[in-house]
Amino acid sequence: SPQPSRLSALPFDQLDSSDIVLDGLTKSKDGWKAWIELPDGILRPLEPDQKLVDGRVDTIDESGVTIVGAGGKKRRILFNMAR
Repeated sequence: SPQPSRLSALPFDQLDSSDIVLDGLTKSKDGWKAWIELPDGILRPLEPDQKLVDGRVDTIDESGVTIVGAGGKKRRILFNMAR
């Protein structure tokens, strides 16, 4: 079994967007939620407005997550169902 990663215990504001592997998306009455997989295989939920080291989660929709970084630059992480 994998050893716990330093990332699994970190709060989101200590995770970098490059640490994120988008593993799934769910929709509820409250909107979209993304599920990210950390290097140790642990799944964690990701929601809009969560802060990361290099920005914050702006939006989550049926195709992925948009992160807004320093200076307003946006980065899109797409969900790949074939992964």
